[in-house]
Amino acid sequence: MLANRPLPKMPSCVLAVLTPAIALAACAGAPHPAAAPAIVDISAAETRVALRPGQELVVRLRSNPSTGYSWTIGARATAVLVSAGPPAFEPDPKSAGRVGAGGVEAFRFTAAAAGREALRFEYRRPWEKDAAPASTAIVDVDVRAGGS
Repeated sequence: MLANRPLPKMPSCVLAVLTPAIALAACAGAPHPAAAPAIVDISAAETRVALRPGQELVVRLRSNPSTGYSWTIGARATAVLVSAGPPAFEPDPKSAGRVGAGGVEAFRFTAAAAGREALRFEYRRPWEKDAAPASTAIVDVDVRAGGS
């Protein structure tokens, strides 16, 4: 049985060389911790954000669905970002329980590839096809493979 055998003694010079090498090998195989999500609260018409591949982006836009308005995303030409599902409405905690209170629509994306993408959001009533949006917001995203 191997469990009962004592380990062979090694000269200290061998241990001095092997210990850092083993530590480096262990670190090299360990996954890098994921970057924290980038959270963008839209307060201006245009916002810029830099991400790393794999990093999550959360875009938060003030909204009040009781008015019939909601945020939509315009046409997208690149695959730099991948949507992580439909937007989620988060009611304003200060207005909890109040009928007709607003809140925030949160859109989630994952940076899939290096490159640039401009996300254009439009605040509109879906049945008013020919009407101009009540508001627009653009998030200019730059995904860099070497970090942000």
